[in-house]
Parts: sequence; C-alpha cells; structure tokens
Amino acid sequence: MPVTGWVKAQSVTGTNWSALIGGDTLLDGVLSPNDGRLNLHADPTSDYLECLDYDFTAEGLIATDVIDGIEFECYGTTGIPHITPGNTMGVYVTLDGSTPASAEKEFDCTGPGMQNDTLGSSTDPWGLALTGADVLTATFGFLIREGSNTAGSPNGGRRVDYERARIHYSAGTVTPVTIMASKHKRIPDLGMVRNKGLGEKTS
Repeated sequence: MPVTGWVKAQSVTGTNWSALIGGDTLLDGVLSPNDGRLNLHADPTSDYLECLDYDFTAEGLIATDVIDGIEFECYGTTGIPHITPGNTMGVYVTLDGSTPASAEKEFDCTGPGMQNDTLGSSTDPWGLALTGADVLTATFGFLIREGSNTAGSPNGGRRVDYERARIHYSAGTVTPVTIMASKHKRIPDLGMVRNKGLGEKTS
C-alpha cells in the first residue's frame, strides 16, 4: 500500500487562537516557545485551530487514488499551571476547512511538557470514504480544539507547536474508454495517379 511522506499544513489559522509567536507563519516544530495557544475562556467546544492545505501531490497522490488511512501527528500541551491529568485535545478531519467531517479523535496533552501523539493509522480513514481528489483540495485538513472528554481543567489553554499528516492510499480503478471506429469506404488503389497539369492525362 503506497504512503505519502509526512507533510505539514500550508495554512494554520484559528478563532481565538493567539497570533503565532515569534513571527512564525507555520508551526515549525521548535518546542520552545510554543507557537499557537487557544483561548479556551471563549468557547472550548467550537474554537478550532485549522490546519489546512497539504501538498500531497508532491508525494505522488493523484485524484483517482482511494484513501485507505490517514495519520495526524501533533505536539501539544495544556497551558501551565493547568496540568491536571486528563486534559485532552480533540482532532477532526475537515473537508471544507471549517466544520468537522469525521468523529473526534483525542490525545492526552497534559503538560507542562509537550506531548506527542499520532492519531489514525494506515487502515483508518477516520470513518470517511475519500479519494485523492478530496484530500488534494486546499480546504482538506484537521481541526484541533479542547477534547470533548477532558477530565481536567476546561480553561487550561491548549498549545500546539507542531503538526503533520500522511496519507495511505491505493490506486483507484480507471474506467477504460472504448473508442468506436467510424466506417469508411475503402479508397481504391489508384496506382500511378499523380497530380497533372490541366489537360494532361493520367496513366
């Protein structure tokens, strides 16, 4: 089963997430300082960090491929001092760039250190039936917010410093195209015929 390499989002934005720290335009994987922070005092159930627009084309994925599995890796933590065990981040696949298309997957992000987790697998398409065309759009990606099963402080903040994804796929079925030949009358062999000037005979 082919698999793409790990690819980072080309667009990272989010309602009630702070501006990216240090002038970063993308989450760079440098664990200090943390790049993005969610203000959970607003609405922890709907304030998503939107990680969108993954260039899987460069990894060989094409529109007709069938998606067999999706993996998403993230470094994240809760804001200090809210380090009660049980704080989680919820991650969803989105197809339109703003609303969840999949069920939630969660990982424990209890701080103060950054926690790393990979959600999904080579055979887990997150409950979705997708093709390459679905994931090659700029609005395909992942939404991150406070996990719905968080047992710790609901206002602990969430920090994300690194994210990446990869796609497992199979070649799709290509429908053969039948070309119908037109019927033409056979042109007889004219032998030695060649262009003649006006009035000349043909041999």
